Amino acid sequence: EVQNFQRGRDEIKVFIRYPEEERKTIKNLESLQIRNNQNAEIPLRQVVSMEFSQGFSTISRVDRQRSVSITANVDISKVTANEVLVPVTEIDIPQILEKYPSVRFSLEGEQREQNDSLGSIFKNFIFAMIVIYTLLAIPFRSYSQPLIVMGAIPFGLTGAIIGHIIMGQKFLSFFYYNCKSKLMKYFLK
Repeated sequence: EVQNFQRGRDEIKVFIRYPEEERKTIKNLESLQIRNNQNAEIPLRQVVSMEFSQGFSTISRVDRQRSVSITANVDISKVTANEVLVPVTEIDIPQILEKYPSVRFSLEGEQREQNDSLGSIFKNFIFAMIVIYTLLAIPFRSYSQPLIVMGAIPFGLTGAIIGHIIMGQKFLSFFYYNCKSKLMKYFLK
């Protein structure tokens, strides 16, 4: 690792490596050419003696606590990230927390952004309904007619859900997981 830097919320690590075919075996390491102080290239085995042993693991920390990052790339043509996370958060993590009560976990990356977005939607929903009611009440010059028009909103949401199902989108698993995680955070506080 020659460099690491922050880009937004993500940490970017830059590595320098030999091509994969040149680092597949120990034999390649022994024949690795290095420059000496006379600027001549010599095989590594002439300069060092090598022995096999257990290496040190890296201990990562976040807020002075040991941390482990578990990452995955999901093939969205087969399964969504939310469908993968539901059994992990409902089955695996509670088992780990039961066995090791001092362990804490958090979902980061795309999942955190998704939770933040959904959280802001829930917070601003009532405000949006008030603004819509006000904007409808002005041209109608009535207090009841905007309520009749706003009565169509649930039908629009139903149509959006049916449209997602017809198009094969996994809308319900997204909604189920995110609503459940919001409720869990609310009740655990």
